[in-house]
Amino acid sequence: MSTITVVKGLELYKNAVISILTKSLAEHSFYVFNEDDCEKMFQQNYPTDLVFIDAAAEINLKRTIKYYKSINARITLLVPQIDEEQILQLLKFDLDGYFCERMDVKEIAAAMKMVLKGHRYIHPYLASIMYKDYLRITNRKVVRPRGLLTKREWQILLEMAKGNTNDEIAQNLMISDKTVKNHVTAILRKLEVKDRTNAVLKAIKRGWVAF
Repeated sequence: MSTITVVKGLELYKNAVISILTKSLAEHSFYVFNEDDCEKMFQQNYPTDLVFIDAAAEINLKRTIKYYKSINARITLLVPQIDEEQILQLLKFDLDGYFCERMDVKEIAAAMKMVLKGHRYIHPYLASIMYKDYLRITNRKVVRPRGLLTKREWQILLEMAKGNTNDEIAQNLMISDKTVKNHVTAILRKLEVKDRTNAVLKAIKRGWVAF
């Protein structure tokens, strides 16, 4: 069993998210702090294995990260819907996990378990922003292996890399949700990965997508 600390903003909907999250990870113990409780959090020195920080909370983020690094906690950040330059600044903290507000609670719980096991996690949408910045700096061209995917599958993989859901992909490409699901299944099979997150990360790592 591990101890997880949550530092969150005051929005009411986040109380519901945290409530569901604690139930999904019932085998672990939780400390939950609102943004107004940070001084208490620093002073009481609560032990923690992983901290989940809401980047939208009105806190001194640098100080909070520095504190948890000093006690060797694994640090994860919930990134709000902000512009790409601000996201790149957050990525420079080089934390253990970067989550996206568009993730559902099950995804967040699964990502937390991954981080607790010593792995790093970055949501594909955030990874795509990081990779786009890398392409800009290096002026690297996208090279795709011939015959690996169809033209439509490459389009859908790019939409996945942007963090779009099946419904959003269907709307953007003007196809049915069922067609999107069939293409996603084919993409996972051809890339030999288990889920869409790993499909996107593989595409980004190998330079198969551009934005």
